Amino acid sequence: MAEVLDHIAHHLREMGEGLPAPVSVGAAVSAHIDRNGIVTSPEYNWDEVDIAAELSYRLGHPVHVGSGAAAMAAQELLSAPLNGEDPGSTLYFYAREVVNHAWIVNGAVHRPHSGSTTTAFHDLARGTGLEHEEVHPLSGLATVAAARQAGIKAHSYRDLVHVSKTNPAARRFIDARNELLVDALTLVLDIVDPAALVLAGEAFVIDRVGLRNIVSQVRARRATSQLRISLAGPAVTRDAARLTGVYPLWADPLLT
Repeated sequence: MAEVLDHIAHHLREMGEGLPAPVSVGAAVSAHIDRNGIVTSPEYNWDEVDIAAELSYRLGHPVHVGSGAAAMAAQELLSAPLNGEDPGSTLYFYAREVVNHAWIVNGAVHRPHSGSTTTAFHDLARGTGLEHEEVHPLSGLATVAAARQAGIKAHSYRDLVHVSKTNPAARRFIDARNELLVDALTLVLDIVDPAALVLAGEAFVIDRVGLRNIVSQVRARRATSQLRISLAGPAVTRDAARLTGVYPLWADPLLT
């Protein structure tokens, strides 16, 4: 943990080198985060880490911390056209090595109360061969681990997608993960019935074949053409981090 936070602080200092002291510094994390800014994540190998306090100590400036998925959803909300129409609720679903989601409801981003990992997704993975004790079963890491156990050489999910172009066995592991993603998506969509779904993260961006299949399966299961489905913008991670950093100024424009 200390080494990772040291690395982040080092790069933040590099970015501000030669500039005046920042008024606000922000950090967005993909892992689940509770209302007090504490992160416990098996993917990060962190247990009750106060990221804001740790980074503030290293940088010498107050740091604002937020959920990456929530910040991405907020950026999506800010990018909506100002036409006065109610866009309805939106599910923002992020899938990479960490799987997370956020809701836009009544023009605001819902903030999870506990910040705990969604156990229902682990239940969905039982019996699929993608169960993993250390990481989220819907993550790229779990899929790569299962593929490597079957003898497929891939060091990352991106590698596995590349290998799958000529290796049907690798494609089957990716499809198995995508099936779980569809199960998770349709479960949540059926319960809340939002107007829109935004997909973000490596799982959807680097595998366009899988993305098309996921979208078609979600539409088939939902049996409705009214759900708007879109892919998050290419700079969404950067925009989410930037939004987290300027949030204190937005909340208090006279902050000095």
